[in-house]
Amino acid sequence: MECEPETTLGLEMHRDLDALASSRNGWPAGALDHINEALSIIGQAIVDAPVTCERDAANKFRFAADLIDAEAGEMRLEGAAVHTALDGLEGLRQAQWAEIRRRARA
Repeated sequence: MECEPETTLGLEMHRDLDALASSRNGWPAGALDHINEALSIIGQAIVDAPVTCERDAANKFRFAADLIDAEAGEMRLEGAAVHTALDGLEGLRQAQWAEIRRRARA
């Protein structure tokens, strides 16, 4: 199964926006509010994205690690990112094993 680009693009965008927000030099409060809102939306999209390959699960773990490591991360998404990464990876592995068993029987 081919990877969907959602988690990779989302992770890159989240990291870029986080760096932008962290620089804060001269940002009007309203602009920073919009950047933080975008960070929340993108973060939730990463959590909600399906795990279609190993890279998707790894990106969700990377996202969780970024949040844990951040000084002012979104704690509400840390556990959700880890949980969806584990669930998605487990589902992916079960599908892979089912395919291996199917081929062995054929």
